[in-house]
Amino acid sequence: SEEATVRAYGELLIQMAESVPDGLVAFFPSYLYMEEVIRMWADRPNAARRPTSGGAPPAPQSRRLPSVLDRVLEHKLVYIETPDIVETTLALENYKR
Repeated sequence: SEEATVRAYGELLIQMAESVPDGLVAFFPSYLYMEEVIRMWADRPNAARRPTSGGAPPAPQSRRLPSVLDRVLEHKLVYIETPDIVETTLALENYKR
């Protein structure tokens, strides 16, 4: 599914952020698709449910796991390009600092 593919690319991005020195660049075929992917990567999934004894249904967890973006931000700054050329230029100038 597309969601599984996006999740797999997110895991790859996390692994690269952990091991590649300096910066990374991710390219997308369009701004619309980039926004969809970033929305998925920003979503914080629920923690796995713990089974209970006696065959009762698993107890729900209130804790949320870190998102793909949360995990990338542990290692890298993230700049997201916009269609606005002025905004993008400012982001790139800040990145160079």
